[in-house]
Amino acid sequence: MPKPPKTKPAVTTGGGTWTKKKQKEYDDYWKEQERIREQEYEKERKRMEAEMKKAAEEAKKNREAAVRKVKDECKPCDPIRAEIAAKEKEIEAKSDEIAQKESALQEAKDKVKDAEEKAKDAQAKKDAYNGPGDYVEDPKTGKRVTSQDLAINKMVAQNSWQEYVNGDITAQELEEKWKNFDEEELAKAKKDYEESLDKAITDAEAGVEAAKKAVSDADLAVQHAEGDKTLLEDDLAELYKKLDDCLRLCEKYASWIAEETWGTEKAIGYDDLVSKEKPKTTPKPVTVTKPKAAVTTPKTEPTGPCKTGEFLNDARCSNSCKPNEKCEWYRTVEEGTCTGCTATCEAGEYYNSQSKCEDDCDGDCTRRFRTDCWVCGEAAAATEGPKNCDEYCATFGDYTGVKPDWKSYIMSEIADVTCKSRVNLVFPGGIEVGECKCYTNSKPSISFGPDIVCQDTSCGDVACGSSAQCSCGTNCIQIVNCNWGGWKWEGDANTGGPVPQLAVQNQ
Repeated sequence: MPKPPKTKPAVTTGGGTWTKKKQKEYDDYWKEQERIREQEYEKERKRMEAEMKKAAEEAKKNREAAVRKVKDECKPCDPIRAEIAAKEKEIEAKSDEIAQKESALQEAKDKVKDAEEKAKDAQAKKDAYNGPGDYVEDPKTGKRVTSQDLAINKMVAQNSWQEYVNGDITAQELEEKWKNFDEEELAKAKKDYEESLDKAITDAEAGVEAAKKAVSDADLAVQHAEGDKTLLEDDLAELYKKLDDCLRLCEKYASWIAEETWGTEKAIGYDDLVSKEKPKTTPKPVTVTKPKAAVTTPKTEPTGPCKTGEFLNDARCSNSCKPNEKCEWYRTVEEGTCTGCTATCEAGEYYNSQSKCEDDCDGDCTRRFRTDCWVCGEAAAATEGPKNCDEYCATFGDYTGVKPDWKSYIMSEIADVTCKSRVNLVFPGGIEVGECKCYTNSKPSISFGPDIVCQDTSCGDVACGSSAQCSCGTNCIQIVNCNWGGWKWEGDANTGGPVPQLAVQNQ
């Protein structure tokens, strides 16, 4: 609102003169107008100042609420939560599969019992037949007649009756057969009966072996399913450890996350949080001898909306921090950014400055493991907590920073397995956090591919452990043996694996 000019207007009074009284009235009038305008200006200024203060407070509340929301929800960890939910479903499905396979295994075991009972009954029947049994002597011939003879006679008599029923013989012929059994017919019946007893035993024993093979296959299926479940559970445990680490980082960097995502669609992920933890490499500076100047700490009076000890858009922050402190963002206000010093390293250490450390220590400095903190001497890493990746990995449980060598274990486990086309190896997953790769000590899961054959021999494909014959010309027979040669490890211990070996022998 522009102020009116203070120049005296040209006023006519009908020929009258401009008196002092009129001048005073004129001046008083404009003074009053200016006072009114000044009041309006001051009122408007206070109103705008109040609005700006209110807006700043609203912005502060919104950002603090955003920080709290980050801490409560931690969106960067949502993908890990989704992985955990999916992995738990996989484990549940695998548990159902194991229950089904265990039920099949129990059925197979029950069939073994039934088959063994049949084999036992068949053997008992033959033993009873071959045993001494009861006997009588024929008074006419003096020949001993055993219970087995009577059983054979009964069987022949039944056969004769069946011939009569079928119309092959007459009633008179049947009667004659029953009175005088044909010795040759009796001998043949006895031989057939003994052969039937032997066949019943052979069939029963084969049934036992088949049932036991079914049990072995079912048991192996259960073991493989349980091995798969163990791997899934290991993966789940790793995901929970990853989630714990993500939540820890989310809590630590909640203000940074809120600032980065405020008013944008930007998404912060777990990898971004891990990157915040990675130490920054500082090149070793050229040592220059120089006198150490006294550090002057600037005054830290409140600057505008920032609190005591904070700086508003002020570069003095980094110059005023102690060696173990870093200058970082505290909050955003309407006027800009408030920064301040935060103790990041232990007292006596140097935050992110190898050069300052070496200047003060007059020697080498060491970065404390997984931090940006430098301390004097080579033994500086020997502080509380992990000193290297191997010790750090051990904090996750049964993990190590060195990749295990499973070659000897795998070769010993498969040594007795023959004639398989391949070995399937499933290694448990690891954890990678920052500069460290952690490997679990859990043993790998081992399974096998289908049976292997010697291909394209002179007699065609021949199954491992067997032989085949084929013609090689007139009066010539070629014999090919497909011999198992064991397993051979090809490649290094970490990337290689066992390969089947076959040897073809021609005769």
